[in-house]
Amino acid sequence: MIFVEMNGRLGNQLFRYATARYLQEKMYCGEKIVLSFNKIDQKNKSDKSYYRALLDFKVSGFDIYSNEKDSIISNASFYQKMKILPYYLKIRKFGDNDISETIKIENRYENMLNLTGVYWFRYGYHELKKSSQINKFLIGNFESSQYFNDIRDILVDELKPRFELFEGDCQLYKKILRSNSVCVSIRRGDFLETKNSNHNVCDKEYYLRAIELISERVKNPVFFFFSDDIEWVKNNIRVPYESYYESGKDTVYDKLRLMYSCKHFIISNSTFSWRAQYLSECNNKIVISPKRRLRNVSDYPLIEENFIKL
Repeated sequence: MIFVEMNGRLGNQLFRYATARYLQEKMYCGEKIVLSFNKIDQKNKSDKSYYRALLDFKVSGFDIYSNEKDSIISNASFYQKMKILPYYLKIRKFGDNDISETIKIENRYENMLNLTGVYWFRYGYHELKKSSQINKFLIGNFESSQYFNDIRDILVDELKPRFELFEGDCQLYKKILRSNSVCVSIRRGDFLETKNSNHNVCDKEYYLRAIELISERVKNPVFFFFSDDIEWVKNNIRVPYESYYESGKDTVYDKLRLMYSCKHFIISNSTFSWRAQYLSECNNKIVISPKRRLRNVSDYPLIEENFIKL
């Protein structure tokens, strides 16, 4: 079985699912995926933005883990636990407090992690290799398209909402489909908190520069703004072009559907924003991205080579 520790909001959940599906399709054909939502359910008790958002999409071929203990504690072999313990202690010591050191540790233990079938990679891209262990475990972020590009067609189909579009969004959706639509994704919220200052890399000037740049490359662009603080966007990001704004009352799956239906993208440094452009089926899309994903990490695989970087 392939046990997956789900964590974070929708953007993070989609990366974990996509990587698990790659393993299921390409390396462990026919093996069942088992999703553990324990950490999300725990966070949901105090913050309702954490929930099993993945299940709102046409995902398939998995079971849901029902044990309260972490899946690796209950299902890993003694060999796996002994091998992974030194790595766990080092990662726990540094974690997000020293990302560069965490990356060094991951690189140092990469072969061991692959050998034991415990794919615990939080930063960067690491080639996933087949393990002979009975149970495999995904514990990490897997924030690189290299983890799952080989099954992109499958993911584009499966990562579509299970539900019909909310009636209140139908007019906006039609405008998106009928125009040279540009999705502008503005992440604020927790990125503004002091503890998350490493993520706060997209300021007002970034968006204004990106809008001007894309208006030079797209004929008759129409801008569609999406944000976790849409009122701030309305009051602060004003442009001399035809523009529309999400209602701010969308479900997370409807918001993603509206976003990936656009033809071009100005993204923020969020996984949700990145996923929208990835699921786009527009062959000639233009994507403008911040040149950094994190303030103190200069090279990050989510910043694709074909992106225009500001």
